[in-house]
Amino acid sequence: MSENQTLQALEERSQKLTFSRRKFFHKTASVLPLTIALRRQPTIKLPNKYPAPPFQIGDIVADEWVDEFEKQHCEIGEIVGICWHPINGRWEYMINWTAGASADWMYPCFDGYLTCHVTGAALRLV
Repeated sequence: MSENQTLQALEERSQKLTFSRRKFFHKTASVLPLTIALRRQPTIKLPNKYPAPPFQIGDIVADEWVDEFEKQHCEIGEIVGICWHPINGRWEYMINWTAGASADWMYPCFDGYLTCHVTGAALRLV
């Protein structure tokens, strides 16, 4: 193979691996709204014996609580897990705490504890 043929083959190969930026952004922009619309859909169908959970994975929630010194605190986090507690008969959540009344170095904090949402409790959507 001559040097000209080698250069021509390399140029053709590089042209096959490129694509138009316009097409890339157009395809990305057409898929993005569909992805966002599907995000809030529940991924599984719950049996009828369970009530619908008030929060979904990815929801941002706030938890307000009072410490032993009667001081009010508020923490904000994202729900990363949901489970039905069969003994307590309620939904409980695993939350990655991202902000709150504590020092900034304490966040993000994933403690691994289950947090429940009982009617009248402080856990709420932000």
